[in-house]
Amino acid sequence: NEPMEKAAIEKQKQEMAAYKSPWTVKKLAKEKMFWFSSVGLGLMWMVTVGIVSQLVTRLVAAGYDRGTAVGMLSVMGFFGIFGSYIWGWIDDKFGTKLASLIYCVWYVIALILLIFMFNTVTVYIAIFMVGTSVGGICNLIPSMTGTIFGRKDFPSANRLASPVTSGIKSCAYLFVAQSLRLTGNLTGAYIAMIVVCIISAILIAMIKPVQSVEGQK
Repeated sequence: NEPMEKAAIEKQKQEMAAYKSPWTVKKLAKEKMFWFSSVGLGLMWMVTVGIVSQLVTRLVAAGYDRGTAVGMLSVMGFFGIFGSYIWGWIDDKFGTKLASLIYCVWYVIALILLIFMFNTVTVYIAIFMVGTSVGGICNLIPSMTGTIFGRKDFPSANRLASPVTSGIKSCAYLFVAQSLRLTGNLTGAYIAMIVVCIISAILIAMIKPVQSVEGQK
């Protein structure tokens, strides 16, 4: 989105078309930074789906009628509209790595509020926090891939990062179901998701940009 002259744009297009990334799928699979990023943010995507998919059930169990619970879910979706911009601003202001770490802590706080549900105000604060986060995770994942591998190698890295993070995200239903089976309630599942957020934060904290394959030789 940088302002550029037409000639510069055409030159860049030609350079990108001629560029051949050294990052093959095999080499990506051997790169630990790829896995720190894909697993770390994939887990946060899984937590997002886990919370949203069970929100109505959680609210009903806490004493809210189903109509009110569904209405709160709709409010969460409304907050999600702005979440993309909010997390995009944080990403641009503080960098993707710090933004992702803030994202993890943000979710831990939201989960604690959903566990204890002190009052209606704190419930809506949790809904706001989760709602805005729904709009952020799909921005942070490609942004982190670009941060690690750089602009030119992003397409090659993202072709594997995208299915890996999506695959982890898809485990949300199994994760919540197993947590419910083992603990007997959603409180146990939320505690398990807090643990996942901590694991994700540890993985993200170890991320750093990589050199090109040629530069590593």
